Amino acid sequence: MPKIFTYYGPLDIGSAFSSRNDIGTFLEYLIGRLNDIVAENNEDDFIPPVVYSEKGRVFNVDYNFLINCLDDYHDNVGIKDDFYLTDSVSPSVLKNGQFLVASILDDYYGVVRVRQRTLDISRLRTTKPIEIKERFYNILGIQNGENVRRFSAVPFSASEVKKVVADDRFNLLDWIANRRCFEQVIFGIPQYSEWVRDNGCEPEFVTP
Repeated sequence: MPKIFTYYGPLDIGSAFSSRNDIGTFLEYLIGRLNDIVAENNEDDFIPPVVYSEKGRVFNVDYNFLINCLDDYHDNVGIKDDFYLTDSVSPSVLKNGQFLVASILDDYYGVVRVRQRTLDISRLRTTKPIEIKERFYNILGIQNGENVRRFSAVPFSASEVKKVVADDRFNLLDWIANRRCFEQVIFGIPQYSEWVRDNGCEPEFVTP
């Protein structure tokens, strides 16, 4: 059960994760929701909103699925209104997402690995300052058969997730998300733009 906390606005989201135990109990809830979604979809080419990346050793959780789960977990107190990404997303929503994912889940707890911590400048012939753009998700395209879905992916470290959830929950997550049929065909904006150009359309979001 989620702990009771008072939500007045986006900055209160920090009190929802006052310890690593809070992250673990929430992730176990998210895994349960994920399992329900999988049980309701029997299509051979179905793509769940969480997929595993062997290369990064992360579970890529679609950001909007994460927010849906977080809002439901806390009895729909208004989190979704402040954090959900839409086609006409506001600067404040982007700032809120940055705070939740990059500041709390990545910087503070280290369960997410989305920030670029090192930069090799040995090949860069410049004396100008180098800007490292902040982000709180990666654009991914995952394909299963003919089906392709777009993720705003929050990369949760598999090793850190394993530390905070029960073994049976972790095994269930791995069983759902770690399948050879899920092929990553897009990573980042350049590959996304190329895919759209080649296919003449945009892939549908994995979370409607």
